[in-house]
Amino acid sequence: MTRQTLFEIADVLRPYLMRRDTVMRSAVPVEERVAIGVYFLASRSCYRTIAHVFQKGTSTIASVVVEVCLAIEHTLLKQEVRVMDFSKVNRLREHGSRGECGHGVPRPSLPGDAGARSPWKGRALRGA
Repeated sequence: MTRQTLFEIADVLRPYLMRRDTVMRSAVPVEERVAIGVYFLASRSCYRTIAHVFQKGTSTIASVVVEVCLAIEHTLLKQEVRVMDFSKVNRLREHGSRGECGHGVPRPSLPGDAGARSPWKGRALRGA
């Protein structure tokens, strides 16, 4: 993600993430809050690792991640994420359409399915 994109997201989320400085501590800036949230979502690292990277406390990281995720859900999710019409996907799957990319719509296989293939089928397992 570029800096410009991070700053654009921070501007959109600013009303939900803005905090005031107090006598006891300075507030974490909105841009840094968004960076912490994006880092968590992108890397799935534990809070302790992110706390070390951003030089903040683990409890601060935990609360910032939750606040950023809720702010993203409240503002950006409705604007940017479109839910696909699954009835259209099912129709394409039934008719065997290949779609725009030339790839067929895969049929999900369950473990008990006759057509289910194990990713290890035909491969020898090697010991390390």
